[in-house]
Amino acid sequence: MTASLTRSHPARATLALAAASALVLGVAACSGDDDDPFAKVDTSRPTTTTAATAADLPTDAPTALPESGAKVQGAALARRITAGAHDKRTVAFDVLATGAETVAGSGVAQGSGDSSQLKVDVKVGSQDLGIVKTGGAVYFKTPTPLNGKPWLRVSSDPKDPLSRIYSQAFLGLDTVADVPRIATFVGDMGTFTEAAKEPVDGAETTKYVAQPPPAKAVRLLSGPYQALTDQSLKGAKATVSLWVDGDGLLRRTAVVFTMRNAPPAKTLVSYKNWGQPVTVTPPPAGQVLTPPTGAP
Repeated sequence: MTASLTRSHPARATLALAAASALVLGVAACSGDDDDPFAKVDTSRPTTTTAATAADLPTDAPTALPESGAKVQGAALARRITAGAHDKRTVAFDVLATGAETVAGSGVAQGSGDSSQLKVDVKVGSQDLGIVKTGGAVYFKTPTPLNGKPWLRVSSDPKDPLSRIYSQAFLGLDTVADVPRIATFVGDMGTFTEAAKEPVDGAETTKYVAQPPPAKAVRLLSGPYQALTDQSLKGAKATVSLWVDGDGLLRRTAVVFTMRNAPPAKTLVSYKNWGQPVTVTPPPAGQVLTPPTGAP
């Protein structure tokens, strides 16, 4: 391939769509060291629910604190959530995000950080997209194949111009599935109020609600929100809700974020199938297009 590939209109349009899908999704795989003994969702035979199913997620997303209820510090919740995630090690999830666009997706995850494994299928409008992450390698499944290849490899190397797609688009996706990482953010959100006991997917949970400073809440959203300045966040409001079961497993999250002169952004995530074996494998090499490093 030559550098002209990234200059072509189809390539630019595909890259933009791939980035937009993750940016709108605004949401990232579960904990782990290099020796984390995770079981091994095969990308050729996904066992996750479809994006259409994700659109059927419960829409309960509080926008205010409960009038009464026990107070729990975020740090205490974070410890419970982290311990539960480390114990089970793998998770499947469904996502529904609304705002500028409606995005629905489903995926599975294992690991954390640079060594994490993640597979997610998303629908943005009428477009079906996919993302697979295996360690440091990230692949976008494009709606229209480029040069006959349905997958595009995106670099996380900061020296690669295409890394902007990784840092802006994937930043939100790899947070929604990384429950221990979510827990670290929860630990910094101050006081939560216990709202109710509610069943989620057959598990009895406690719903906790907080209204942390917007600068803390945007960590649970996508890259563009995380890049907002303090000035941009003036007047913004965020409500974060967590549903946690008796084993400390995070079962649902809801984030509602409003700011001046912008429609509210809402992201709902449902976590399920904790501890069930999954395998994430990269797409076949013959189906992957790797743009040349340094292409403009």
